[in-house]
Amino acid sequence: MIPALPGPRAHLDRITADLDAGFSCLWLVPDALVASGVAEELLADLAARPDSVRVVPPSVVEVERPPAVPTVDGRALPSWAVGHPAFEEVAWSPAPEPVHVPVVRLADRVAGMLVGGPYDDPVDAVAASPEARRRVVVVCGWEEDDPAAVGAFLSRMSAARAPRVLVAARTGDVRAGALDPLTGRTHWWWGVTGRLDTAVVVGTGRPGLRGAVAREVVVELAGPDLDLAASLARSWDGRVEALEGLLDVVSPSVVPVGGGHTGHPPAALREPWSRGLADLWEGQVRVSPRAVPPGRRAEVVRSLVWRAQHRALTPVLDDARAAIEVVFRSRASTAVLAEVARDPDAPLELGPMCWAVAHLGVRIPQHERRLLSRLRDARNALAHLRPVTDDDLDGIEKLLG
Repeated sequence: MIPALPGPRAHLDRITADLDAGFSCLWLVPDALVASGVAEELLADLAARPDSVRVVPPSVVEVERPPAVPTVDGRALPSWAVGHPAFEEVAWSPAPEPVHVPVVRLADRVAGMLVGGPYDDPVDAVAASPEARRRVVVVCGWEEDDPAAVGAFLSRMSAARAPRVLVAARTGDVRAGALDPLTGRTHWWWGVTGRLDTAVVVGTGRPGLRGAVAREVVVELAGPDLDLAASLARSWDGRVEALEGLLDVVSPSVVPVGGGHTGHPPAALREPWSRGLADLWEGQVRVSPRAVPPGRRAEVVRSLVWRAQHRALTPVLDDARAAIEVVFRSRASTAVLAEVARDPDAPLELGPMCWAVAHLGVRIPQHERRLLSRLRDARNALAHLRPVTDDDLDGIEKLLG
């Protein structure tokens, strides 16, 4: 699902465009994206191009175990004594320690796939091969066992400009500074997803006003944390009072926030970014509420719920206010209207209309009167940066029918 989302799709397309333009690319992803399997799914998408060849990972270390030998007093028997009746009762030594055969280096594996042999230098051989020069060599950094070798291979191939190399890696999988900015491109999984991506993950399965508000709350609360978005979409019943208890605290300390408006996460955010808990979302650095310790969690949740409700409810309150204003104007005298609206051309606000109904004798139908009161309370809460209560949300939804 992730590769098909608008933000990730555009991100993958930018990498593809750089490869098409002749650049080698280093693609850096969070550890959490690898652990979840999403990074592999995305890499498979990138490697599906017809000119790519994915490098086989290092094979399992081969083991040679020499056979056990007969000994006398810890010394090996000579060959003529082996099998002689006089030596039938000799002890056999334990099997020697296994001999580990080194795995084939990255550069040699690439040369073996694209060139064959023989060659003096694998990188030079690949760079000089007309067939290899037309390919995109895809290296999966988290499958390799030598970050220095991955970085060196990428640097040399990037400088040679042929063939193009795509290295997908976590920050610890490749030596820092592996790419010259003049000969290669670095793409961070940073600021990739946006509100639309999170909204797609949340889905549209909840009907009515409460459903619309709940969807917006999940999107705003989760932000770029798509795992949290999917979890809340499945498990949260839409009641604000139950929301905080569904957030698991996964970090014992407050995650630092700041910077991050470049193409990569700032140093202070690398650790939470690698865990999938911090990212750039809609132009702002966002830390997942899962990473907020209990002492601050209520404050963070309250702020994000308010922001989501403000976005979801403002057009609803405006439309309902306008409908009530029509009824109010038809029932109020000219004097009352002059008292309620200082500017005759300005729309009537909920608070003054509610006050006029309660204190100036304006009689409107009971349904509109109850709705007016609920709308006023909701508007006041939002104006004072407070979330609308579950009771008021239930009442508004019921009265709007």
